[in-house]
Amino acid sequence: MYYINQLDYPHIRYEHDLDNGGAPEEKCTAAAAACGPCCLCMIVENMTFGHLELTDCLELSAKLGANRQRGTSLKILGPAVAEKYGLTYDTTNDVKKLVEHLQRGGMAIANSGGDREGYVGLFTHGGHYITILSTDGKDACILDPSYKEGKYEEEGRQGKAEVHEPFVYCSLDVLMEDCSNRDPSMCELYIVEGDSALGSVKLSRDAEFQGIMPVRGKILNCLKADYDRIFKSDIITDLIRVLGCGVEVQTKKAKDLSSFDLANLRWNKVVICTDADVDGYQIRTLILTMIYRLCPTLIEQGYVYIAESPLYEINCKDKTWFAYTESEKGEILKQLEGKKVSINRSKGLGENDPEMMWMTTMNPETRRLIKVMPEDMVLTQQMFDLLLGDNLQGRKDHIAENGYKYLDQLDVS
Repeated sequence: MYYINQLDYPHIRYEHDLDNGGAPEEKCTAAAAACGPCCLCMIVENMTFGHLELTDCLELSAKLGANRQRGTSLKILGPAVAEKYGLTYDTTNDVKKLVEHLQRGGMAIANSGGDREGYVGLFTHGGHYITILSTDGKDACILDPSYKEGKYEEEGRQGKAEVHEPFVYCSLDVLMEDCSNRDPSMCELYIVEGDSALGSVKLSRDAEFQGIMPVRGKILNCLKADYDRIFKSDIITDLIRVLGCGVEVQTKKAKDLSSFDLANLRWNKVVICTDADVDGYQIRTLILTMIYRLCPTLIEQGYVYIAESPLYEINCKDKTWFAYTESEKGEILKQLEGKKVSINRSKGLGENDPEMMWMTTMNPETRRLIKVMPEDMVLTQQMFDLLLGDNLQGRKDHIAENGYKYLDQLDVS
């Protein structure tokens, strides 16, 4: 079994965190920041007939810009290494899928979150990548690229792991607790429609703080449905469990779900991410309706957001613009008047390549999010009742009076 320990390489320079001005000089070494590249080197050596030198992996990281954040972004570096050595790269937060992958003979890299309030990180006090070799469904066998004698005997870590060098063994429950993020104030949940969008978002997200929950199409209209139907919906109950905060309704039908407690919310942002078309807007509204009926405090307190996705990609020479509305497209084309341009209409989130998806929808620095902050909950309730309730005539009158405002968003192609 091939094992590499980053602590053996204090002499190898590795600059990182470049987007924030660069890490301190004493932290710019492989010993301090190369846990991710070390994990990739171990996977290549143990799963292929190839060999990846740590120095080559660090050079590739710098070339791809995977070192622009603190440490290494495996979201960037991982797929490149996998492609080069004929491996498959994927991400998951699902323990069942992880176990199935490992028991089929695969290996995995886990991102340990480190210390948080009331908890001492098992593998690190900060952030750290570890390699998972195998599992029997209960315990996991791990290669820790920063192992040193006595590490797992430190206060707060005793009894959680057993060491038979170079292997570290711990229960899957301990592993999942250690790798669950960290600080909910930094975490974001993207609720997406369907498997195609799920694949695109998974490849473009930053798995260190962004989780994904697919709803697979149009969910139940929670404004019109009774609690019996609502809590029989696997999609709805699964989503509530992922949120972690429970529900604000008193009914025996919700016996498998906890009562609402905002302190248990696992996410700082709940982002509804659907296609920029009629179906996408309807799914978005249905998700909002579900949150409004079952967890209205999330809306009142400003935890719910809508991700805007672009309608058009406009290219001119080596520059690209994204237009989110017809009027924006017109403004961009006016600026480029007289130049040769190409215009691509978005066919849905599932068609976006990961780089575009990250830039337009996932990257906190460049994305557009609409914060759902109702100023008047009574007015909001009236609007939900009008659009999704039983007042059919009122809905028809509203569309007749206001529909013209949204003509530029019609997709008649």
